[in-house]
Amino acid sequence: MDDLIKYIQELCDQLAQKDAKAQGVARSLGNVQEQIFQSILVTPAHDEWLNGITVNKNASDDDVNHIQLQLSEELPLETLTGAFGEYKRQRGGSKSPAQAMFGIHAQSETHTATVMASINKDTTNQITIRRDIRLI
Repeated sequence: MDDLIKYIQELCDQLAQKDAKAQGVARSLGNVQEQIFQSILVTPAHDEWLNGITVNKNASDDDVNHIQLQLSEELPLETLTGAFGEYKRQRGGSKSPAQAMFGIHAQSETHTATVMASINKDTTNQITIRRDIRLI
């Protein structure tokens, strides 16, 4: 799992950059299968950890909004806590699971990247890396 954590950390660094464009990021992650509205579906290059990747872009431009990683097996939350620190738990809705929100992992002069995970008891099989404009 160390390689998966390193991969997530590298994605955070990539998304925090000012010029993180959805098409370029998607191509760097594997084979682009199709684009449906703002979502680019990717067959991952690292299929030993991942079943699928979705790169979501802003509606108004090609900037990345967030990336969803569908893991091939459950990952203990303690593994993510060891890499990204403590998290805040956010309740899920009637059709969505609770989320673990980790602190900002990467930042540049213009953007930040935050790791989130869908919680299934004490494990996850879906990680989201969200990209935001840096406010300060």
